[in-house]
Amino acid sequence: MKLTSRQIELSKPKDKTYSLTDGGGLSLLVHTDGSKSWLFRYTRPNGTRNSISLGIYHKEINGLASARQKRDQLRKQLLEGIDPSQARKESRQSVIAQQEAIVKESFEGVAREWHAFKSPKWSEGYAKDVMEAFEKDIFPYVSGRHIASIKPKEWLEVFRKIESRSAFELLKKTRQRCQEVYSYATATGTTEFNAIADLKSALQTRQSVNYPFLVADELPEFLRALGSYDGSPLTKAATKLLMLTGVRTLELRAARCSNSQFDFYGIK
Repeated sequence: MKLTSRQIELSKPKDKTYSLTDGGGLSLLVHTDGSKSWLFRYTRPNGTRNSISLGIYHKEINGLASARQKRDQLRKQLLEGIDPSQARKESRQSVIAQQEAIVKESFEGVAREWHAFKSPKWSEGYAKDVMEAFEKDIFPYVSGRHIASIKPKEWLEVFRKIESRSAFELLKKTRQRCQEVYSYATATGTTEFNAIADLKSALQTRQSVNYPFLVADELPEFLRALGSYDGSPLTKAATKLLMLTGVRTLELRAARCSNSQFDFYGIK
């Protein structure tokens, strides 16, 4: 005898889980805690018996009509030689594969792959800084998005969040790293368009500041101060030598004395 909605509603829990049969392989399980769930029992195409859960009553399957509709769909699969349980398993695997592909091809997924590819050549500290910049200033705003779906205008909004903090050096480095991720994604076939390539002109940069220098009128006072300097004699001598030669500090520090001449990386 087929079930009725009233019969289902009036069914009460017992000491053990029991089932109410509706026919065609469909039955309602009444559990000891009072919850109810739908079950479909069937014979596989290979002749073995099996069952498959259709969901919790009033949550995943809402009402008797919905449960019967789901049963009829599964019976149709059986007539086509399809095992409903195997079809569900394959469907779940397909969904998982799609989700994994989405994660892998998201900007974050590609960035982490790029980072893993490049970081063996970096120092531990530099690799950490690069990833921390991504995790703090980039991933929260593009997480889960396929790298090819993020528009230049959206990237501009992300970078302007860094710009608003006047963190111009961080902005420059982070934008460059993001652009390298896009280059990697293009090379590996994940995207065909670099959405960051033309954004530099729309972002502010730190104004360069020239190193301070002495004008001619300031030299006498500087020389008097240098003459009375009582610190390291090496510093005093090096300063005078810099003034006489005009070389860079690195060239002076790396210079070697040979045959009474100083060799400043080839400058004698």
